[in-house]
Formats: sequence, structure tokens, C-alpha cells
Amino acid sequence: MKKLLLELESYLKDNNSTVLQHLKPGIDITKLNIDNPWLKQISNSEELRILFGWHSGTAIDYETPCEYFYLFPTYFLMSLDQIEESIATNEVFEFVANDQLPIFATGHGEYLTVNLTSLVESPKDTIVYYACTWDSERELYTAAYDNIYRLFEITNYCFKKGIYTFQDGIVDADMRMQYKAMLKLNKIAKDNWDR
Repeated sequence: MKKLLLELESYLKDNNSTVLQHLKPGIDITKLNIDNPWLKQISNSEELRILFGWHSGTAIDYETPCEYFYLFPTYFLMSLDQIEESIATNEVFEFVANDQLPIFATGHGEYLTVNLTSLVESPKDTIVYYACTWDSERELYTAAYDNIYRLFEITNYCFKKGIYTFQDGIVDADMRMQYKAMLKLNKIAKDNWDR
């Protein structure tokens, strides 16, 4: 996981990504005083310890366009405060009842989530889900990536192949090519999307 994150950071640095100005320094989540008993489980996940040890989220404001905060197209890394706020305010998702931890957000009511218990017990088998507040036609949680490792592998692949590019430091994507990469590299996509 560390190697994948360092590779991603090199793409961001090489392209003067705007997100670098907004990523928070890493933290040791095992030393945090978290009141929420369900959320305390995050320190049991090696993947989340590594992720938040790398960067502890994105310092967003409500004046700057969301695109400036994106780590990869349309998503920023949520801080623990943002995660707690989302859990408390987004009743539609029932995050805790569904054991879903939001990790990435668009800033427009969409999230990438993981089953927290599963991530602790079996990270390579834990699917990353897409959740959307504004599309009532869609299932509450839709499988998006095979696991958190695959998410970063595909992200790095897309940067390497020029599928993800930068315009004035803001990440952008060739959506058609991104979809093809997802189908090629992601079993969940192959099994569920290409029908």
C-alpha cells in the first residue's frame, strides 16, 4: 500500500497538482482520541493506518472549487473530521448501520466507501463501494473497485498511461479510457458493468 501511495504522490508532484497544497500531514491514527466507538475500529486496519499516515485527509474550504482538492478524478481524501461529520449528517447512507466507512468524497454528495469490519479482517477481499445521495434510481451502495489496493493500482495506471492528466494542476480524465481501464483491471467492473 505504501508503494502505491508513494507512486501516486510522485504523479501529483511531477504535475504540480493543486491537491498537494491541501493534503494534510500524516497522523498516527492509533494515538487519536476518537469518541465514536464504531469509528475507533479504523486504527485496527493496517490499510487505514498507512493511508492516514501518508496524509490525514484534505483541508477543504467552501469557497474553492472541489476540483482543486481531487486526489484522482472527482474524489478527495476525507479527513477523520469530515468522515465523522458525514456519518453524523448523511442519514440516507446509514453508514454505521451498513458498516460502511466513507473515505473519499466528491463534495457533491458522492462517496467511495468500504465495509470497515471487512477491511480490518480481510482487506484484499473488501470491495470499495460508490454511494450517491442524489440518485434515487441507484442502489444505495454500488460495487466500484475490487479492493482499496485495486483503487490505487488503477489510479496509478491511469496516470501512467495518460488517461488522467492535469490542466493547470487540476486532475482530469478521459472518461472513455478510464472506463476501459476499469474493465481491464477491475474484476468488479468486468463482472457487473460490461453487460
